[in-house]
Amino acid sequence: MKRLVLCILLSFFILMTGLNPEVPEDDFRITSAIKLVEVWLDAEISYKDIPGISAGIVDDQILLWSKGFGYADEDKKILAAPDTIYSICSISKLFTSIAIMQLRDQGKLDLDRPIKTYLPGLTFRTPIPMHHLLH
Repeated sequence: MKRLVLCILLSFFILMTGLNPEVPEDDFRITSAIKLVEVWLDAEISYKDIPGISAGIVDDQILLWSKGFGYADEDKKILAAPDTIYSICSISKLFTSIAIMQLRDQGKLDLDRPIKTYLPGLTFRTPIPMHHLLH
């Protein structure tokens, strides 16, 4: 399944390469890529029992396509839409980890130094290195 997903996404990005917002909506590359994404998202919802998904395709800061799939609220039968607001749940951990690694890459943070170096208000009995936060 992962290989299929990778192939679909790779095909999609190859089809979308070089797009500009002036391309007409009836361009075969765009319509075929969007159909592929829609079929894949419908399949993901069914196969993985996902209640709903909202997705969009952006090229150079311009929204080319957006659509909701499934339900924003299954109990109330409210359909998902492109502007449905979802809880981000645990994805904030990913954002925090990326920010920490970017600071490390910029030389502003050393993962082996204690957390207290960067957050002096925190007190621990023993020094905890920053890299422990990423585990």
